[in-house]
Amino acid sequence: MKEILLYFRRHRWQQLTLTLSFTAMLAAGLTVLFREPLGDFILIHRLTSSRPLVRQETVIALAGRAVDSPRTRARLEKRLASSNDEKFLGVASALNMAGMLNVPGRDTDVLDRWRAARMSARASSRARYLLAWEACALDRDNAHVRRIMAVAAADDDPATRALSGVLAAKLGDDAILAGLLADESAEVRAFAAIDAGIGARRDLLERTAAERDEPDPCAADCMLYALALVGSDLAAPAVRENVRLVEADDELGNLSLDRNLLIADMLDDDAVTEAVGELMAAYSRAGRHPPALAILAAARRGMTAEVAPHVRGILQAATDGDARDEVTIGQLAAALAAAEMLDIPLRKEVFAVVDTLWGPGNENTMVAAARVLGLQADLPQEDGDSPTRGRCMSLLAGGARWVLWQQLPDEPAVLHYTPVASAAAAVALWRLGAKDAAGALHYAASSRYTLP
Repeated sequence: MKEILLYFRRHRWQQLTLTLSFTAMLAAGLTVLFREPLGDFILIHRLTSSRPLVRQETVIALAGRAVDSPRTRARLEKRLASSNDEKFLGVASALNMAGMLNVPGRDTDVLDRWRAARMSARASSRARYLLAWEACALDRDNAHVRRIMAVAAADDDPATRALSGVLAAKLGDDAILAGLLADESAEVRAFAAIDAGIGARRDLLERTAAERDEPDPCAADCMLYALALVGSDLAAPAVRENVRLVEADDELGNLSLDRNLLIADMLDDDAVTEAVGELMAAYSRAGRHPPALAILAAARRGMTAEVAPHVRGILQAATDGDARDEVTIGQLAAALAAAEMLDIPLRKEVFAVVDTLWGPGNENTMVAAARVLGLQADLPQEDGDSPTRGRCMSLLAGGARWVLWQQLPDEPAVLHYTPVASAAAAVALWRLGAKDAAGALHYAASSRYTLP
C-alpha cells in the first residue's frame, strides 16, 4: 500500500488522471441517480413561464414522462396540492393529457379546480362555454364551481353568461341572477328568468318584475313563464292582457301568443280562461282556425263547444286536397289531442286522416291518429255514416303492418316502413281486443328498425 502511495506521489500526472477518473465516475453515477427528478423539477418550474408556447411544450413533455415513469407521475400528483394556479393548471393538464387525471378515486375538488383554473386562464370562448356547461352538468357546490359561475357571468359571450344563470339558480346565488336579469343581452335576460323560475327564486323574480319593464317581447314572456312557475300572482293579469291583444286575422306563427298560451296552461285563473274563450270566439268569427296552442289551452279548460267545430274543420281540411294547405301539422296534432281530451265524436274524420295521411312523412302525427282512432271506435257517434268499429280495426290492422314497395327506373327497390306509428296501431288493436292484436304487437316488436 505504501509503495502505491509513494508511486503516485512521485508521478503527479497519474495521480491527477486517477482523481479525474474517479470524479467522472462519481458524476456519472450522480447524473444517473438525479437526472429524472432534476429534469422533472426543471419542467415543473417552466409551467409558470410567461410564454404560452413554453408552457404548452412543457405540458406535452411532462405528459410523456408521466406515461414512461411512475416516479414522474408521483411527483406530478404531489404538485396537485400547489397553491400556484398556473403550476396546478400545468400539472393537471399534463396528467390529463397522459390519461391520469380523471380516473376513479380522484378527488372531485381537484377536477373542479382544474376546470376553474382553465376557465380563468387564457381559454378560448368555445372552451369557456364548454367548461361552464360541464359545471352545470356536475351538480356540485364548492368554491371552484362558484368560481366558474362568477367567471362565466362576466364572460363576453352571451351564451356563456346564460349558462352561469343555471349555476346561480342551482346554487341559490341571487346576486349573480340579479345581474343576469339586468344583462345587456335580451337572450341572457330571458334564460336568467327561466333559471330563476326553475330555481324557485320567487322574491327575486317579483322584485325584478316590479322594478324593471322588460323591452324585449321574448324576455318579457320568459319572465311571465318564470313567475307562473313560482306561483306568483303577477303572471295572470299580464298573460290575460297579452292574449286579449291578439287579433284573429294575425298570421299564424305569432310566437308571443304561443308563449303566452303555454303560460296560460300553467295558470288556474278564471280571467285567463275567459281570455282564451274570447280568443277562440274571435277566430270563429274570422272564419279561421286558431293556432295549435290555443286549441290545446281551450281543450284543457274543457271548452268543448268552442273547440269542437275547429277540431272537426282541421281534421276535414287535412284530408281535403284543396284545403290541406290551410292547416299546419301543429294544428292537426292539436286537433287530435283535443279530440282525445274532450271525447269529441269524430270517428269519420279521424278515420279519413289515418286512411289518407299514413306514411313515413307523417309518422309522428300518425302515432296520435292511431291512438285516437282506437278510442273513437268505441265512442258513440253522432254521424250516422261513421265507419263501423270493424272498419276501424281493419284500418288499424293495415297500419300495424304497413309497408310500401317503391321501384324507380334503373334503381333498386326500396321498402318504406312506419315502425313507430305501426306500433301505435298495434297497441290500439290490443286495446280494442282484436283477435290479431297479439300478432300485430309481435310484428311491431320484431321490427328491424329501432323504436324510440
